[in-house]
Amino acid sequence: MDTTRTLGRISPAAAATYRECARAPATLTDVAARLDTELAVVADAVGELRALGLVGDDAGGVIRALAPVALDREIDTHERLLRDLRRAADELAAVWLTRGSGPAVDIIEGPFEAVELTNELMASAHEEVVATNYGAVVPVDPLVATPRPTEARTILSEPAALERGVSIRAVYDSRLLTDPGALSAIHDCVRAGEKARTLPGVPMSLSVYDQRVATLSGPGIGGDRRHLLVTRHRGFVAVFQSAFEFFWRAAMPVVVATDAFPGEDGPDGETRRLLAHLAAGITDEVIGRDLGVSARTVGRRIARLQDILGAGSRFQLALQASARRVSRSSNP
Repeated sequence: MDTTRTLGRISPAAAATYRECARAPATLTDVAARLDTELAVVADAVGELRALGLVGDDAGGVIRALAPVALDREIDTHERLLRDLRRAADELAAVWLTRGSGPAVDIIEGPFEAVELTNELMASAHEEVVATNYGAVVPVDPLVATPRPTEARTILSEPAALERGVSIRAVYDSRLLTDPGALSAIHDCVRAGEKARTLPGVPMSLSVYDQRVATLSGPGIGGDRRHLLVTRHRGFVAVFQSAFEFFWRAAMPVVVATDAFPGEDGPDGETRRLLAHLAAGITDEVIGRDLGVSARTVGRRIARLQDILGAGSRFQLALQASARRVSRSSNP
């Protein structure tokens, strides 16, 4: 079958001829007269329409228009070809992204290589990317009291993915929200369209791209070099996707302070910001820095809100704030 012949490539002469024959069956001469064009042009147009199954011949050389069902069949054929081409492209992309490794699992070593692959996978996503993040992936060193912090930043290709309609959902460990830099980066992602939630004790940093590729971050050997496990094995990808959905259901929405409770009368803007931060699990110290007050003042305001809303504990107050946010939010 000639795969270049599509509805969009029907010639103007053929389209005009079809319209004339659809109004009333006619001979080639009649159509040429109606269109005020040469007989040879109409003859070529009729030949094109016959090939597409759009006209038939009656007795005496009369041409009549047929219902364009043949085009529907051809459109279906092209859609199947496009789906096959997409599958082939995905398979070739998988081969390219694994850098010649085995088809099931690959290990990408080093932070630069891991970031490069992450951006490539984000750029190739078409439908949805889901991820959990617990922060820096650094091996535990008994000689170092605390792990070195990692500079907070967004994935370079995430804004472009959001702009082209890719859905992105992320679950962040609550401790990330206690760092101003990380909190700012997360809020930037939410403003760009990311759906974000927070959960204490997120145990891993994983990502799943279009339910076809999954990655898992891990520490390097003897240092803070980030390694990345990559798999396209359907079973493992499904397990990672299910793990994410478990964390997502248990997590609470991350609320950008400026739109904590849109359109709601009652608490002033500063109180809404406090409730939003509390629902996200942010500490009094960080809330205080954002509001420009001391942590002690934050504690007093939270206690007063507990009395006003009848919450027996901070946890209940956070649940109330989260429930009110979820009922009004577009971040399902």
